Amino acid sequence: MQRSLKSYDVTFSAMLQRLELPPQGAAPAAATALPALEELPRSRRAGRAAPGARKEPKAQIARPPKPSLDELRRVLAESGGSMRATARHFGRARRQIYRWMAEYGLGEEQG
Repeated sequence: MQRSLKSYDVTFSAMLQRLELPPQGAAPAAATALPALEELPRSRRAGRAAPGARKEPKAQIARPPKPSLDELRRVLAESGGSMRATARHFGRARRQIYRWMAEYGLGEEQG
């Protein structure tokens, strides 16, 4: 069933008349302003800091220390040179394994 476009025909000025807009140049309504932190219920204040308040530093994730050169060589040999297996062993990203290798000078002799 097809409706005619005339049933939806509403002029732009008629739509504007239906809107309840403040007069031009009037200040915005107070309802659009955000309430002060103190006005919010305690349950809504959680996680919000007062303006100018210092944020607490995030807790550092405890990571295992960087392996020694011998340990890195041993794990690489045990994994058959697999970066993925080595990274999994140390609980780090593969990119970190490459950084350690570059730092220790491993793999440079391969060309």
